[in-house]
Amino acid sequence: MMYSIVRAVGIIALVLISTVIFISQKTLLNFPYNQIHVIFIILTFLLFFAPLSASMWYSVIVAFILELYALTPFGVLTFALVASAIIGHMVFQRFLTNFSFISLATTLLIILVSNRVILLFLSVLVSGTFADVSLFFELVHVSWEFVMSTGVLFLVYFLVRHFYRLARPEYVRR
Repeated sequence: MMYSIVRAVGIIALVLISTVIFISQKTLLNFPYNQIHVIFIILTFLLFFAPLSASMWYSVIVAFILELYALTPFGVLTFALVASAIIGHMVFQRFLTNFSFISLATTLLIILVSNRVILLFLSVLVSGTFADVSLFFELVHVSWEFVMSTGVLFLVYFLVRHFYRLARPEYVRR
């Protein structure tokens, strides 16, 4: 009982922190640096190191909060984020079974691309027109998102890996 309460509080804190960071960096940073997608980086780490239920709760709560700031109809972002999290989890569980950086980056790429494709499909479906969607702009946008997010993912992955290795009992000096 206490473990589930602590886990729920941890997920809520992670949601609030990542949402504030995401909205702040989207509005404060210039073009290449505002493409770092903090929510997808945290979601990728959750898919790797936490149970699927924690990843799904994280994606649903973050998507509901982001729906408040979005211009899309309600539910489009939520569906796209949850669906891309499920697709990323299925790919990781069935094809990329090791915990290397390459599989982490590949999962991030799959989540980013599937999220963008689902968002494009749903926006065309809801609006009924394809005129305001530039595929070249979306390709450039996804490419910059992947490059910048993978750079931050690389940094966080190796910091976590380094400090985790230093905290293991055989490395701790007595």
